[in-house]
Amino acid sequence: MKADDVVAALRADGGDSVKAFLKRQRWFAGKARGIGDVQVVDWGVVDDDGPLLLALLDVDRDRYFLPLAVVDSAPDSRTITRAGAQSIVDGHEHPALGRTLARDIARGREVAAQRGRFVCRPILPWAGPEPSAMSALDERPLSGEQSNTSVAVGRGLLLKSVRRPRGGVNPEVEITEMLTRRTAFRHIAPLIGWIDYVAETGEASAVSLLQGFVTNTGDGWRHVVDALRRSVEALDAPHGQS
Repeated sequence: MKADDVVAALRADGGDSVKAFLKRQRWFAGKARGIGDVQVVDWGVVDDDGPLLLALLDVDRDRYFLPLAVVDSAPDSRTITRAGAQSIVDGHEHPALGRTLARDIARGREVAAQRGRFVCRPILPWAGPEPSAMSALDERPLSGEQSNTSVAVGRGLLLKSVRRPRGGVNPEVEITEMLTRRTAFRHIAPLIGWIDYVAETGEASAVSLLQGFVTNTGDGWRHVVDALRRSVEALDAPHGQS
């Protein structure tokens, strides 16, 4: 299937299949109010084999970032729409999205889109694996996130997709880049690079961040919720018990 065919399949039913897919996603912010209009506003091809695309959607004027991939089969719960015998899915379902984008960031690749462009921006000096070694890395999607989607690449990298990109300087990029360049500060996941979507107007919005992977026991939200639960349980426990 060609990239043009993927976009055509998404548009074929007036966006109904995309709307149904979005309503199932934890990161989609408009579930409560419903969805009126969905438009694929721009897209670029990062890998012709498959293919693998980076797309931007406008959903009732809210911008969303949605990588797209084509697989031979996928369950209905993970399928956006079908084209013949193949399934179009979120690109995070593709087994090589993370290492493909990590390699592109390392090389500083620029991907032409239909209207704008996706610009990969590595932090120099480069702190990740050599691009030629990326294809040997395994990857796995991480669960539990609310507003972003992350993929662990090998044992040392984390690719985070910003599902709702906003124009201008991304605060996470700005802050982590500054802290990463301060070599004495080691208490963050270092920024290795990122991808901007640059519109025709020249305005940039970050769509993906590549960071060093920090081994942990869970995310900050879960840690806070668990701590509050333990506090409530301690208050409810009979006197003398904990």
